[in-house]
Amino acid sequence: EAAAEVKAAVHAACDESITSCIVCMDAPRTHIFVPCGHHCACLDCGNAIMESANECCPLCRNPVAMLMPVYTS
Repeated sequence: EAAAEVKAAVHAACDESITSCIVCMDAPRTHIFVPCGHHCACLDCGNAIMESANECCPLCRNPVAMLMPVYTS
C-alpha cells in the first residue's frame, strides 16, 4: 500500500512538471512562443520575456516574434 502511494505521488509530480510554466514552475503553461511553437510559459512569464532585451524562447533559446495563448477544450 505504501508503494502505491509513493507511485501516485511521483506520477502527480511528473504531471505537474509537464503542465507547469518552465520559468516560474508555478503557474500553468498557457502560451506558446512564435515561431518555434514551444508551449512552455504562463502569461506573466511570457510577457516578461517579450518585454526583455533578450526575446528568446526559454526552452530552445531561439528568437521569438510573438507570444500566443493556447486554448484547450
